[in-house]
Amino acid sequence: MWGWASDGVWDWVWDWVWDWVWVAVGFYAEIRKAASLINPENVGIRIGVLLFYFMRIQWILAVVYVLMAGCTTTHIVRSWRAPNVTVDSQRLQKVMVVALIKDEASRRIAEDKMASYHSAFRVSYNDFNSKEVMEDEKRWRVILKKQRFDGILTLRLVARENEQVYVPGNYVPGWTSGGYGAYHRTYYSGYYMPGYYRTDVKYWIEVTVFSLKRDQLLWSGVASTLNPSRLDKTVGEVLDEVRKQMLKDGFLTER
Repeated sequence: MWGWASDGVWDWVWDWVWDWVWVAVGFYAEIRKAASLINPENVGIRIGVLLFYFMRIQWILAVVYVLMAGCTTTHIVRSWRAPNVTVDSQRLQKVMVVALIKDEASRRIAEDKMASYHSAFRVSYNDFNSKEVMEDEKRWRVILKKQRFDGILTLRLVARENEQVYVPGNYVPGWTSGGYGAYHRTYYSGYYMPGYYRTDVKYWIEVTVFSLKRDQLLWSGVASTLNPSRLDKTVGEVLDEVRKQMLKDGFLTER
């Protein structure tokens, strides 16, 4: 992110690559099978086999569509920056990262991920280790001042929404290794996959940056993420998008 290594991007790239590798392997296998069954001397068989494998390839493309539809997508929906304020990522000294999550285990997972993004980032759970401290502004301000923190980066969930999406049905043809006659019979051995409703879950996550020296909000943004799979991965994706937006807004500079 801001001058640090981003594990979130590589997690997503790795998952995406493996999904498409398996799709490519399946597609290549279908083409090879089709080519091996074509008899150049029999045009009828050639047409039949090609039609059959065209249907098979359609099924593979349907799988591709489902993979793409089910992927987690994260992007910034809105952001704001304090006028005339720019932060150099290379000059950050000590920033506390705070995940405002009630569940303590989830909070620690999120903050560990946030802290891994920059050497200046420090988790809050070591100092803000009780509900009493978190709710007592005077106490946590003393802690921040005593340990000479420059700023605070916070992350919190602001909304969640469930949405039903209809996935159309699809005919899956049977398998044959013979000529057109065998292909014709597969029409009756194929089956139809009925359509169904899938529930997508969308989360809105707010990220804010405060300056302790100025006692001022410097930047705020809201990210939207669809069907997140793991908390640490989602936090990484959100921070990657936050970095891009900060650069776009002119709030962040990287040398």
